[in-house]
Amino acid sequence: MIVDNPAVCISIYKDVFNPSNFINRFEEAIANGFGEDLCWDVSRVGNGENSQYRTSLSSSVTTLLPPYPEDELSSVFRKEVYRPTIDVVHDYVREHRLFNGAHELISILKYSGLAEYHAHHDHSPDSRRVFSLVACLGEPDEGGELEFPNFDVKIKLNAGSVILFPSNFPYTHIAHPVISGTKYSMVTWFQ
Repeated sequence: MIVDNPAVCISIYKDVFNPSNFINRFEEAIANGFGEDLCWDVSRVGNGENSQYRTSLSSSVTTLLPPYPEDELSSVFRKEVYRPTIDVVHDYVREHRLFNGAHELISILKYSGLAEYHAHHDHSPDSRRVFSLVACLGEPDEGGELEFPNFDVKIKLNAGSVILFPSNFPYTHIAHPVISGTKYSMVTWFQ
């Protein structure tokens, strides 16, 4: 696994996992009506509102994790995506001497047809978020870069990569519009 640090406290872990097996099964499960919790819905901004500020689709993956029973889809997610991702989280925590807190709910985001998320940071007075995680489950053909304007860093994540960074204001970031293809991201935040 290769780790790149394009700016202070921003760490990109490359080739963490191969997401194609999971994301294909995930889309099939949604298409086949796998369950109430696995469905695409509009992504919402921090206060829970629907806004043109954020135009991706979102699906929770809560039912794919314990204590929910393991099935074929959750087994693939747990072994091939979640566990390798948590391993890099432990590395990031050690590297930056952070408290290894719990993560919030995990969501899969789907960006296509110019979907984007304007400049924002992940911490607020109502949250205790310390650092953020974005894992690339599928990269678009064009667009979809993640930019940190305060650090003059613009990144196009490859499928299977995980980026970790502080959640606070200096780490304001932008998910640029996806021009063609589809970008899938897994996101969560650690307290």
